[in-house]
Amino acid sequence: MKKMNNGFSRREFIATTGTAVAAFTIVPRKVLGGSGYQPPSDMVNVAGIGIANHGFENLRGMQSPTGVYESQQRQGAFIARTNASPNPDVNINLANIYALCDVDDEYAAPVYNAYPKAKRYKDYREMLDKEREIDAVYIATPDHHHALATAYALRMKKPVHCEKPLGLTIHETRVCRQLAREAKVATTLGNQGHFDLGTYHTLEWIQSGVMGDITDVYYVSNAPSWPCGNIPRPSGVAVPSTLDYNLWLGPAADKPYHPDTTHFNWRGLWDYGTGAMGDFGIHLMDNAVRALKLGTPYRIQASSSRYSTEFHPQAEKMRWDFAARGSMPPVSLHWFDGGLKPDIPPQLPPNVNFQEMMWMGSTGVIMMGARFSQPPTLFPEEVMKNPPPETIERPGNIHEAWINAIKTGTDTTNNFEHSGLVSEIALLGLIAVKMQSKNTPMLYDGETITNIPEANDLFHYEYRKGWTL
Repeated sequence: MKKMNNGFSRREFIATTGTAVAAFTIVPRKVLGGSGYQPPSDMVNVAGIGIANHGFENLRGMQSPTGVYESQQRQGAFIARTNASPNPDVNINLANIYALCDVDDEYAAPVYNAYPKAKRYKDYREMLDKEREIDAVYIATPDHHHALATAYALRMKKPVHCEKPLGLTIHETRVCRQLAREAKVATTLGNQGHFDLGTYHTLEWIQSGVMGDITDVYYVSNAPSWPCGNIPRPSGVAVPSTLDYNLWLGPAADKPYHPDTTHFNWRGLWDYGTGAMGDFGIHLMDNAVRALKLGTPYRIQASSSRYSTEFHPQAEKMRWDFAARGSMPPVSLHWFDGGLKPDIPPQLPPNVNFQEMMWMGSTGVIMMGARFSQPPTLFPEEVMKNPPPETIERPGNIHEAWINAIKTGTDTTNNFEHSGLVSEIALLGLIAVKMQSKNTPMLYDGETITNIPEANDLFHYEYRKGWTL
């Protein structure tokens, strides 16, 4: 590890000075040495694992001040309160993309071209073992690698930003939550809406008590947009020379390669993805867990269209029931995807289009779309005339929150303790889909399914030889 002139390594400097700069994370360039100057101690070396497509988008978001300015502009109330502005003479504490890891050279080529100085690897274990200058790790692999890459980084005390869900299985999410507690580093999950304007407004409306007691929350997704249903796995074809398919499979069972089971389409296969729930459900349910102070549900039930041993269903309904929490009454979360929708409640006026989220309160209804940057809609409309005060700090977008947490030695509100719970709730819904033939809800004590013993077998699976959590 390279040492700076003051005798500290750059990583030691970041960790040592973190708490001192906690309240001052946006610094004028002229203070640091002129326009365009950014000292090495002010940069976090990020390694990207699974870098194409969504991974590329997020790597750019961690590095580009434009992305941060756009986030602040979306959150107008935050700008008004702090006098923040997209000032070109401001240095935002962002990241240096130091190393990149992907198993497909062709798919990742645009990212490699964008960061020609970054070190390149195919196996994230090798990368993390060799590159000691890596400060933090961003993970955007298929779901079946999330927990393994996360656990590998956390055992090395590296801060981690992982795309959702935290793991493919409940066991994986629990292991990663425990490792994060032990590592005491900044973690965050890729549910970007956690940090957006609409979420903050929703939390404040609920916490103010204006909506009364929330008893039901409904979620609707137009996913999936990938192959799903009662279909067989396609026959194997030759593996492209640019793809290390053995590494792509990782811990999953050794099955033949086909392009319709990799890259984007992996979301629809049980071996690699968590379907519509893992892709969108964790985005949408995050704010309910946060606002309603949810723990684990005590009852879960689901139904779906037909599916195969390889592919998720085309359409699903799920329900999670939670006990009362202090003064908060029992509440149920309801999920619909694949074209299914709940009945329109009588509390809504005629001709109102149902949005992706609907919170049913005893004195009002909140609706919000999947674009979390937009404020929610409230009914009856008279409620909106007296909005509650802003009580929740707006820390910027997900990348800014994570990088600043790394530099200040703190953690994000979207850390693995919180987002791991959201992941576990979502994964319980998927297990309920597989248990629907039992014709009874699953009963959960926070550790095990108590009334359907075989459901607990789905909490994890046996990895391929050579892979461990």
